[in-house]
Formats: sequence, structure tokens, C-alpha cells
Amino acid sequence: ALLLPEALGGVALVAALMWLLRTLLGRTAALAGGLALAVLPSAVVVSRSDTMDAVMAALATAGAALVARAARTGRLRSLAGAGALLGLAFDVKLSEALLPALAAVVLWLAAGPRRLWPRALGLGLLGGCFLVSALAWLVAVTVVPAHPRPWALGARDGSPWRAALVYNGVDRLLGRDAAGPSPPPAAA
Repeated sequence: ALLLPEALGGVALVAALMWLLRTLLGRTAALAGGLALAVLPSAVVVSRSDTMDAVMAALATAGAALVARAARTGRLRSLAGAGALLGLAFDVKLSEALLPALAAVVLWLAAGPRRLWPRALGLGLLGGCFLVSALAWLVAVTVVPAHPRPWALGARDGSPWRAALVYNGVDRLLGRDAAGPSPPPAAA
């Protein structure tokens, strides 16, 4: 049960990479890239672990493919899907997914329309859908009263916001260890 989502994420990552490469470079590059990723030892190891890295990478790569499609076709609707997928990647691996989100923004700015208004509109759509999708889980968890919800690892006060944005975000980027005390003992 722990390894199945990661194995499916590895398969989805190969498919998402092929989709991205086909959009950018054509069918031959997509087949070569998909085959290379499918047999790459590090990708196989990650797809057999319980770290959810392959799931996050599949979501982020599919989001990048949608950004590339939007840049090529000019359809901003694809950017909404890209933002949602990148937000789900954030839900899976928290601040680690901000790097591919930043890459998607750079891709849109580099390859999107040359006119300022469509470029800004697309950027706003991508960012807005990312925020809605990424923060939906944190808002849903916060609505649950503190007693029955699980303790958020890494937060001194059990706050999922602090665990996601400070412990798994700012503190990791700055190299600080701010795990704080252990969770309170369960009431008998």
C-alpha cells in the first residue's frame, strides 16, 4: 500500500516526460526521453520507495507540459490546469514543489506570447490556480479542530501551516533545524 502510489507515479512520470518532450521537441525525442527515464537506475529506485518523489515529479512535469502547450497554442485554459497540477505537487511534497513551479513561470515568461497583456493574464491564471490548489489541503486541515487531527511534524505548535511553510520551507532553505519538541502525549 505504501509503494503502489510511488510505482504509479513513476509510470506517470515517464508518460508526463514523453508528453513534455513531444510538445517541445517531437515524437523521436519523446520516445528516447521516456525510454531513458524508464530504465534510469535512480528513477527506478525513487519509484520503488515510499517518499512520494515520483508522484510530485509526475505532477510537476505534467504541469510543465501544460505550460509548454499553452505557450505553443496560446490557449490560457491549459495554464489553469498547469497551476492546479503544480499546486497538487505542492500538496504532495510541500516547498520542494516550489522549484518546478518557478520553472513553469520561467517557461511561460520565456516562451509565452510577446504581448504584455496575455502574458500577464496567463501568469495570473497560473499563479491563482496554483495557490487555490496548493492551499486547499492546508485550509481543509486547519478547519478540523486541533485535538482529532494529527500533529504536523516539524511544527512546534502542531500547525500544518508552520510545518508546510516554515519547517519544510524557510528553515530547509536556510539550513536551520527547527523541528521543535515532540508532539504532546495522547490523552488517556
